[in-house]
Amino acid sequence: MAQASIDDLPWDQRVALDAALEALSLTHEDFRFRIEDGSWLSQNGVNPARITVERLADGKVEHYSFADGETNWTQRLVHNFAA
Repeated sequence: MAQASIDDLPWDQRVALDAALEALSLTHEDFRFRIEDGSWLSQNGVNPARITVERLADGKVEHYSFADGETNWTQRLVHNFAA
């Protein structure tokens, strides 16, 4: 399984993630991100990307998946980590 860092996210995903973290008043350093199934990076569009997000302060973990161009997962991230 390929892994990528958040630096490898397409610009629309990165902008959406940055906006979500800003809404939470947090930064990338407050989380651990693991992106799997990096085949979407090659634009073959076969498999959605999966990202695991862990908040370092308390170890809370959430999993998200998204296809190319879908950024609604970041809205779920805000909702899930707001508490």
